[in-house]
Amino acid sequence: MTGTFVTGESVFADCTSLASIHTGKYTSIGKNMFKGCTALRTPVTLYTGKIGEGAFTGCSNLTGVKFMSKDGNTVNVDIGAKAFAGCGNTAMISKFIITVGENVTVRTVGANVFANEKTTTITLTDAFDMNAWKKAGLAFENITVILDEAYRISGTDTYETDKYFYDGTTKALYNKGKTVLLYVNKDTTGAFTVPASVTEIGDYAFANSTVTSVAFATGTAFAKLGEGAFYQSTIKTVDFTGVGASFTQIPAYAFFKSSVANVTLPSTVVSLGQYAFADSAISSLNAKGLTQIGNHAFYNCDNISTVYVGDFNESGIALPVSVTKIGDYAFAETANLTSAALPTLLEDGLGDGVFYNAASLTACSFGVGSTTTGNATFVGTKIASFTFQETQTVIGTALFTDCTLLTEITLAAETQTVSANAFAGCLNLATVNNLDGVVVVEDMAFYNTALTSLDLSGATQIGYGAFAYEHENKEASYLSITFGVVEKIGSYAFLNGAESTVDLPASVTQIGYGAFASSSNLKGFKTAGGSFMAMDTDDDGYGVLYRVINAAKGEYELVCYPA
Repeated sequence: MTGTFVTGESVFADCTSLASIHTGKYTSIGKNMFKGCTALRTPVTLYTGKIGEGAFTGCSNLTGVKFMSKDGNTVNVDIGAKAFAGCGNTAMISKFIITVGENVTVRTVGANVFANEKTTTITLTDAFDMNAWKKAGLAFENITVILDEAYRISGTDTYETDKYFYDGTTKALYNKGKTVLLYVNKDTTGAFTVPASVTEIGDYAFANSTVTSVAFATGTAFAKLGEGAFYQSTIKTVDFTGVGASFTQIPAYAFFKSSVANVTLPSTVVSLGQYAFADSAISSLNAKGLTQIGNHAFYNCDNISTVYVGDFNESGIALPVSVTKIGDYAFAETANLTSAALPTLLEDGLGDGVFYNAASLTACSFGVGSTTTGNATFVGTKIASFTFQETQTVIGTALFTDCTLLTEITLAAETQTVSANAFAGCLNLATVNNLDGVVVVEDMAFYNTALTSLDLSGATQIGYGAFAYEHENKEASYLSITFGVVEKIGSYAFLNGAESTVDLPASVTQIGYGAFASSSNLKGFKTAGGSFMAMDTDDDGYGVLYRVINAAKGEYELVCYPA
């Protein structure tokens, strides 16, 4: 069969006479595409990046597979579940060879890719990258895996080669000098002690492991934990007692989806990488030396009930005052987090959505002197009232968007800016203390809120839809608007307002389209000169609002006709 672009599900399934294939032009191998092609014998060469589920399952005489690059192009390979299940499953075949060529990366691996009914030896080439396979639990069943006849990751024999040392008792693979722990077989259970000679645990070394606890031998000089080291493992405790002073970081995905519950880190550890504990069972963390928390570090950790600043008190996530940066969505989707306190955080110290959709969070505070609020920090929480630090002069974008339980906020007296959508959709927000000091109210900042009066005496700019109301075809709750030095009022800024009169200062230079549209109670405008003029005024001086085009020539443009 010559090269072709044709692919699809079960295209050649059970073609028992098909003896060879050439896949040079394939863009993908479909689900069950060559399932049951028992005449395939020689190793098949694949240049495509996607191998569908069960693509070669049941090809019992197939002796190997090569993942190769054409013309030096980079190829990222994704292998579906049971893609090669049952391959090499006949008595005459004792070895199934996997070759991964240059410029090829096996990126994802489905479940039981090489599941087999008999014990088969798989030989891997030196270019084989184990990380994707470790994350998938190696996807091997009943298989002895060897790298160039020397890299064994299963079996009970202990042996050493010129590159590796394999401990058959613990089923752990090390480099030759036993300074790097490369992998612990997922069949290893119970407690595991990292030998004193080990200075580094490799990437995904315990991935999918059923080990329940890890400790370090006395005298260890351990310094580095690899990415995803305990990824999706059943490990509940890791005792870092006695590790070296060079151990400073918990890397990305280190405990991702693991069973770890309580962790005490040495004071030498200063940072947590992205997704370090995400989706894990962690409920408490004691980390006295911590300064940085990475993006999504505790994302979706439902066992966390509180985050606080200070000494560890046996539960919750204790943040030392030394923490200066908390990354994006660090505590997002923590369903049972009820209270949080943060240390003093300066500009760029708080990422976006730190408590996003922490659906039980009812109280949170910032450290004294904090200057940042982050963006979308409290979206999806149950906070009812909030007081900002005096140093928080800019309220972040979408900070409390759609927080319908929020009823009152106290801004800093020196707050300069309320950013776009900061409180949009907070339907029950009726009180904003110190609103009169705000200089800039950005687009939709208080859209669909329940404010009863608007003291905007300090504001110079009011953005698009800043105080508009469009919920359930009702009008806004505010009955009065106070301006002082306002210069620009954006389009639809006060759409559906309930104010009866509006006094505009001479400082106003710009009023956007529909700024006061659909305000059913509005009886008129009063102006103090400048770019706008009220005409056809009543006895109190309120009338129809016009923009002055050329007063000398009597040229005016209608801006708003009251109800």
